[in-house]
Amino acid sequence: MMWNLEIQLMKNMKHNILLLAAIGILNLSCSKDDSQTGELISPIEEEMILETESASIHGTLTLPQEDGTYPIVLIIAGSGPTDRNGNNNIGLSTNTYKLISDTLAKVGIASLRYDKRGVGDSFYQGFSESELIFDDYVDDATKWVTKLKEDPRFSDVLILGHSEGALIGSIVAAELDIAGFISVAGTAQRADLLLLEQLSTQTEAIKTEAASIINSLNNGILVEEVSQSLLSLFRLSVQPYLISWFKYDPKEEIAKIADPVLIIHGDTDLQVNSSEAELLGENNSSAQVEIISGMNHVLKNASLNTQENLATYSNPDLPLTDRFVEEMIGFIQAKTLN
Repeated sequence: MMWNLEIQLMKNMKHNILLLAAIGILNLSCSKDDSQTGELISPIEEEMILETESASIHGTLTLPQEDGTYPIVLIIAGSGPTDRNGNNNIGLSTNTYKLISDTLAKVGIASLRYDKRGVGDSFYQGFSESELIFDDYVDDATKWVTKLKEDPRFSDVLILGHSEGALIGSIVAAELDIAGFISVAGTAQRADLLLLEQLSTQTEAIKTEAASIINSLNNGILVEEVSQSLLSLFRLSVQPYLISWFKYDPKEEIAKIADPVLIIHGDTDLQVNSSEAELLGENNSSAQVEIISGMNHVLKNASLNTQENLATYSNPDLPLTDRFVEEMIGFIQAKTLN
């Protein structure tokens, strides 16, 4: 939710960028070659809508060209106003999730990506930031999985969650019977602790105020007076969301998952250190952990140079790290092929 602050901190902090940017990218060819005609074949896309009591959640269903039933992956985006394709209106142009969908379709795997409530086509009249809580995202993802499991076109359902979406996905995966869960660039720390850590380079005044606000929110008490320097992060309208988010511990949630788990992280991720993946893996003994060399938070090849790394966030033409594709597809196929 804290998309204003994330841009500010990206500009001002070299090694303490908030995880809240929650973007991903990959840019493989989104069509495949027909060996007989030489023509490029694009995946089939259909609009899909999840009706809830308070909102219509819009998504894109991507299907392989081949007839038959397919495994399907529900793609859960990270935080902020990032849409179903991996783009937003604050300077991020990635096509992340669309390209993941296209890549999976090329190997016979369907996917569903969607605009979170309040974002893109899932924005609705009367939407209020102050009424949105983290559990709304969990409930929406749960309903999507249930809807997909009831669809006869799909043989198995898996979840892929990126950044904040990894926590959402882990909560859903622990509650529902699915074929597998893929956590991508997720954190092992509770959000409140992570925020304190990432604000540790700020002035003593800012750190003290942030600690006080977070303590209040953890006790369910809203804070009406927030200094200008922290307003983007702790504005009153977003505090109910923070309260609901802080209560979840990613390590505890991933420990509850009985289904197969793949944890993927890049070692040049400036937003969430790859050590977080190791911590997550320690809490689920059956999880497979893959740390990908040279991959950053947006799943591109990048160095640890901050300027070069962040430049990849606005270049949708850069390809996804090859090993990410290999690990993702390999895991899905291993868990769904009879």
